[in-house]
Order: sequence, then C-alpha cells, then structure tokens
Amino acid sequence: MTDGLRAGHGRYDDPVGSSRTASALSGNVGKARFFRSYLSRARKLLGDPAALDDLAQHARSKATGSPNSRIRELGDRIKLLGRLVRAYANGSYREIGVGNIVLIVAAILYFVTPIDLIPDAVPGAGLMDDATVLAFVLAKLEIELDRFSMWEKSQAIDAVSRG
Repeated sequence: MTDGLRAGHGRYDDPVGSSRTASALSGNVGKARFFRSYLSRARKLLGDPAALDDLAQHARSKATGSPNSRIRELGDRIKLLGRLVRAYANGSYREIGVGNIVLIVAAILYFVTPIDLIPDAVPGAGLMDDATVLAFVLAKLEIELDRFSMWEKSQAIDAVSRG
C-alpha cells in the first residue's frame, strides 16, 4: 500500500470520526449529514485522475480481501464501481452525470476510509456501515451501472473485432 492510502497520510483519507449514530445510515445516505464531507472530497477528486485511479485500485483490493461476507458479496459490483471511476478518470467514459459520479466516488471514499461512522477495526460491525453505503449507491445507480457494463462489453467486442 502506498502512503497515499494509509490512514492520515492520503489524498482522500480524511476520517470524519465515529461519534455519529448508526441511525444516520437509515434513509437516503446521499443526503445524510455524516456523508457530506465524503461528497465534498469526491467533488475535489474529480479533477485528479491519478487519485481516482488509486482510489479505484484501493477499493478493489479492499473488496477482494474483506473479512466481511456482505462486502465480499458486493465484490463484483464494487469492482464495477472502480472500473467506472477509472474510465471516467481517463476520459474514456463520460455517459454518466457528474452528480452520480460524485456519489460513486464518495461511496468508494467512505469504503476505503478506515475511520468512519463505525470504524473498520470494530470487530463484526466495522464494515457493516461500509456495506450499507455501498448497497445504497449500487441500488440507486443500478441503471447507470448496467449501462456502463454494457458499454464495457461493447468496448471488448470492438477491440476483438479490430483484431
């Protein structure tokens, strides 16, 4: 892991503290007070393709190696989020609204930040809030993600047909 990804040392690692209650997770996560700082940081990251790429890679690594069964269940969709962020960052895919890409980046930021509403180090519960935020974003943007997935497949078919 690079210094950009360790707690307290990264471009996107900015813990918001754990004093907020778990009830903040109910309802629309995208409008929750605890999530606002992640949205703000996500907007700033949109101008830094290298940081977005690092963030996507970190999310994939964390999803793959997670001890949390819910995170592992969401693993393929988390990887899809990461690929979407990378494609947006490198300019190859822009068929998504800025507000939606900000929401995705904010959710990934929340996921990779070890100290959030429920710190990741809390046994049994530390990743449940991460899973809830990710599940919310995945459900909210299901059509956008399916559209991106179809675009990815078309790119692969185009690449094969070009030889």
